[in-house]
Amino acid sequence: MNSNAARAAIREGAAASGLRVDGNLNLVGCADVALLPANLHVRGSLHLNSCTGLAELPAGLRVGGYLDVTGCTGLTGLPKDLDVDGNINLSYCLGLVRLPAGFHTKGSLSMAHCTGLSELPPQLRTARHLILTRCTGLKTVPVDLVVGGNLELTYCTSLEM
Repeated sequence: MNSNAARAAIREGAAASGLRVDGNLNLVGCADVALLPANLHVRGSLHLNSCTGLAELPAGLRVGGYLDVTGCTGLTGLPKDLDVDGNINLSYCLGLVRLPAGFHTKGSLSMAHCTGLSELPPQLRTARHLILTRCTGLKTVPVDLVVGGNLELTYCTSLEM
């Protein structure tokens, strides 16, 4: 399905499970979007910035490019089977409290200003950078953390060393 038709179907709540989007899908600022269809496959990038009504990402979500959920303040966690080929930006997801155990990214992971996050899961791996700037609730980092690039933990004021 093309991105405009997919956007309309999702906004109307009429998108079927297994929806496949040929290019990028842009739902930026769609505060009324509360659910995405299960097994959604976006061949390009998925932009969900400021979708404040979104509490979770669907099981089976597959993104061929970049996943941007910046400012999705209602988002509390991610599905175990999330598959993203590019970078993931979870910055300003104030309600984010957890990531799945063994979560891994094929690119960078940015979680700046995720103040509800108190710990990172065991076996977290990023192929590139991990950015946790101003995650003021973060207390611990797992000993088995693997970061393929830079690790940024600036202004994580609750971090126990």
